Amino acid sequence: MGTAAHAEKPRQDQRIENTAYTLPGGGFSAGIMTLEAGIFDEITIGTYLPAWLAFSVIDVPILSGFIKLRAPWEGPLALSVRVGAAYLDASGIAGDLSSGRAARADVLAVPFALAVSYAVSETVTQSLEVSYVAMKVGASEHNAATGGGSATSSNVSLSSLLEVRLTPTLGVTLAARVLAFQSAAVISAHLERGPTRLKANLGFQPYEQSLLWSVVPGVALSWAHVHLEFGIGYGAYWLPMIQSPLPGSSPIPEGNLYVRF
Repeated sequence: MGTAAHAEKPRQDQRIENTAYTLPGGGFSAGIMTLEAGIFDEITIGTYLPAWLAFSVIDVPILSGFIKLRAPWEGPLALSVRVGAAYLDASGIAGDLSSGRAARADVLAVPFALAVSYAVSETVTQSLEVSYVAMKVGASEHNAATGGGSATSSNVSLSSLLEVRLTPTLGVTLAARVLAFQSAAVISAHLERGPTRLKANLGFQPYEQSLLWSVVPGVALSWAHVHLEFGIGYGAYWLPMIQSPLPGSSPIPEGNLYVRF
C-alpha cells in the first residue's frame, strides 16, 4: 500500500508543461495559461486560455487544443507524446489589410512533442523535450478576379527543464531551449485576371541570424492545490502555444499560476 501511494505522488505533484508527466485520471488543472483534464492516468487533454481570450483583441478566437499520451509504466522514467493544433480564421484581418480583396485567410499550427522525464531522486527531476511545429498560412480573393495562395514552414526545438525540490513547497528550476532546425518557407500562389493565369511555387531560406536560444532560471511554489511558477532569463522568447521562437534576444519573464484538483 505504501509503495503504491509513493509511486502515484509524483504524477500528482509534478508539473505538466515541458515534462513527460500527465494528470491523474479525473484530475483537473485550471490556470492563466491552460485548462487541462486527466481522462485516464496516461491521457491528458487541454486547451490554451490566452488563445480564446484573443477574441477581445482581434474579434475572433484562436481555436486551440492538445492531447498528451504517457507511456503506461511506473518508475522513475516517464515518456510521452503530445499533439496539438491552433487555428485562426483571419479573414476579417486580411480583408482590412487588403481593402476587401481577400475573401478568406486562415492560419494553422500543428505542434508535436516527444518528452522524457527522469526522477533522479525524490527531489530532483530532469526533463528533455523535442518539439516539431508545422505552420500553414492560406488566403484567397473574391471579386471578378480570383487568386490566392499559401505559405508553409516548420521548425524543431530542443528544451530541457531541471527541477530541484528544496522543500515540499519550494523548488528551483532551470529551463533551456534552442532552435535546432528551421525549414525554408514554401509559398504557392495562383492568380487569374481575365485570360491570364499565373501559378507560382517559391521557396525562401530562413533568415540568416545567430542561434536562437534561451535560458530561464526560476522558482516553483506548490501548495495543496495552488501552484505558482515564475522566472526570468535571457534569450529568444518561445510562444507557449506553438513552441516556436520569436527572433531576437532580450530578458525573458516567464510565469504560470494554476489550481489543480
